[in-house]
Amino acid sequence: SRVQTAKFKDVMFAAVCPGFCRTDMAGGEWKSVMSVVFWAVSWILGQSARAGADTPCYMAMCSAQEFEERAGVLIQDRKVLGF
Repeated sequence: SRVQTAKFKDVMFAAVCPGFCRTDMAGGEWKSVMSVVFWAVSWILGQSARAGADTPCYMAMCSAQEFEERAGVLIQDRKVLGF
């Protein structure tokens, strides 16, 4: 999102990571041993889909000033992640 932020000055971009969530994408179909492992890990360590949606919804609803402060960086759990 840094490249887009620098290239398009009139549009704001942010990269938002929902984190590891308990959804069917983390092994919804048990076709292999790895899909079972991913499913088990997601249910043990993962957060709910609602919790994963918190940061993207927060960024969509925050003020323009708050968004500008976070434009061009990676955000997870409402915090800027360092690269």
